[in-house]
Amino acid sequence: MTGIGGLEKEAGRALLAELTDAATQPEYVYAHKWRIGDVVMWDNGFLLHKRQAFEKSGNRLMKHTIFKLPKEQHICPGPA
Repeated sequence: MTGIGGLEKEAGRALLAELTDAATQPEYVYAHKWRIGDVVMWDNGFLLHKRQAFEKSGNRLMKHTIFKLPKEQHICPGPA
């Protein structure tokens, strides 16, 4: 994220910093402790996520799935 449309550059960055600080408070952070066979799903549109460092010599498999809902079922409908 580099800014917010409709705000001056510095105001947009300041607001993004404030929102990031609020969203990353320890009570809102989930840190998964991986075990063989684990599956984790998340909605990219509604959370911040990142991966932690992992052993480069180990296997890592990631699958990406997209669900397409009819517009009337969207939580945040796009432009008309």
